[in-house]
Amino acid sequence: MSNSIKYTTKNYQKTILEKYQTAIIEENYKERILKEIDGKKCLQNYFKDYMKKNNEALDLEWGCLMYLFIKSAEKKDVTGVEEFYKKLKSYPENYFEEYILGDINLMYYGNIFESKDKFTKALELKPNDSNSYYDLGFIYNLLGVFDKSLECFNKAVYYSENADDAKEIKLKSLHNIAVYYITVDNDYERAEEILNNILEEDPDYDRAMATLRTLKEEE
Repeated sequence: MSNSIKYTTKNYQKTILEKYQTAIIEENYKERILKEIDGKKCLQNYFKDYMKKNNEALDLEWGCLMYLFIKSAEKKDVTGVEEFYKKLKSYPENYFEEYILGDINLMYYGNIFESKDKFTKALELKPNDSNSYYDLGFIYNLLGVFDKSLECFNKAVYYSENADDAKEIKLKSLHNIAVYYITVDNDYERAEEILNNILEEDPDYDRAMATLRTLKEEE
């Protein structure tokens, strides 16, 4: 590692220590990354595999950059996320980075085409990611590509057990599938069956109750 890179890394270490009271060093940077996503088992498993696979390519500077990227994402600091995303591009591709950029492009900038590209890339790196499928389903729905939207929502349900928010992603995907059958296929019987299945799993799911109530009123 050159002197300039060492200096940059030391600056990142200093920033992290001053801002987050956390010391990141050669001996602990991988553990610190995993600790930052504590409680998110699926994401932790992904990072464990990613770090094992790319062990030789990942160094202390990567650890500092990823730590700062995660912190920026948590705080919805768009500028920070974009800054550290660019710097992380010199390291092996990472699903989490692409997903976060997709989310920012969708929710902050409203750039659905750039967001679509990021979620698609995220799925290339983590093919069983239900959250990316859900967001792609949402985007295709906005674009009026309803069959593709349905396909993505169905995959979000199928892979929901691989998500840390498994129940949430499953139920909101099922709700959007029910809406598809109402608005696109006019298959009210199928929609009602799906909505009832949602309410069996979560009797307090407001969106399903409201949609079912409207469906019955229309009938």
